[in-house]
Amino acid sequence: MDFLSKLEGHLREAALALLAEGAISALPKTIQVEPSREDGRGDFTSAIALGSNNETGLERRLFAEALAAKLRGTLDFAEIDVAGPGFLNLAVAPRAWGAMLATLLAEGKNYGRGQWGEGREVDIGFLPVDETVPLQSGDARGAVMGDALANMLDFTGFRASRSYRLNGEGDFTVRLGQLVRLVQSGKPSKANLSLADLTAEIGEDATRLGILMEQSSVPVTLDAALLTDLSQVNPLFHVQYAHARCCAIRQKGELALPGLAEPTSWDPNAFADEGARLILRLLALYPRKIDHVVRRGEPHWLARYLHDLASVMHAQYYRSLTAPHLRFIRVDDRLLTGARLALVRGVEAVLKSGLALLGVCAPDEIR
Repeated sequence: MDFLSKLEGHLREAALALLAEGAISALPKTIQVEPSREDGRGDFTSAIALGSNNETGLERRLFAEALAAKLRGTLDFAEIDVAGPGFLNLAVAPRAWGAMLATLLAEGKNYGRGQWGEGREVDIGFLPVDETVPLQSGDARGAVMGDALANMLDFTGFRASRSYRLNGEGDFTVRLGQLVRLVQSGKPSKANLSLADLTAEIGEDATRLGILMEQSSVPVTLDAALLTDLSQVNPLFHVQYAHARCCAIRQKGELALPGLAEPTSWDPNAFADEGARLILRLLALYPRKIDHVVRRGEPHWLARYLHDLASVMHAQYYRSLTAPHLRFIRVDDRLLTGARLALVRGVEAVLKSGLALLGVCAPDEIR
């Protein structure tokens, strides 16, 4: 069970308790939590009560308040607020974050792996957005998209064929935009270069991530100068550097204070900081993100998720440079350091896993 499913389970239990007491006449049809989009609104939010008037027999705001009263006895939540017409804002308790992180690290490369495919063999089909212009064999976009989708299908329990159906439907069908154009020195090259041509010009990783960052149905323009730039304006460098930075912090911590891998060596108060919680929310979301990508056939959601995760990791690192109490390694506080190194290891693991699914390498160092 992923972490969001666990939180949704608490909501269901609270609703069942209200049903047993006769406070509501039926359970709501949808029980779902999502990451909060506003500061000060907790870690997650749920609209469980907003569609409930005709389902539960209780006015929405009253239903939300009744749920909140039940949930306040749950150890996984530090705070629960009711906002507006009946939104539930849920702040996760630091110890619950620690348990989520311990699960992630225990599962390692299998974190986020699903089994809903149940071993079923599937194939991938590509159709052009413009049906008057058929896709061509050797198309770079189809090759990159197909490889990424096949990796994710395998990761969620399917057995995906690597023989893709061009201009035909498969068990999973994606519509592709027609153009993949490379821009060099401000001048566009010819459209629809082969994968070999693009790789020769800007490298395999830049080609893959550049293509996968864009929604499949729109044309792609690969900026050679941007995708080979050694700065964080380059999305490839931005994500790979975050992985390398995590490796460096982890290795430095292991040398300075060995023996901090076990959760008993963690101070959960490290997970109360807002920057750490931003990272934890994204780590908790990873299994859902994989599921979402596979069901929609859109790898760009994973590529952008990894970019977002890299962004919050970099931001927390830069915060720590000017705020000594936020430093990842505190030789005067082993338990705090253990927790922060666990957070770093969690980011490292998810970046490595996600990049592998996209077919992009995750370097341990960048020189």
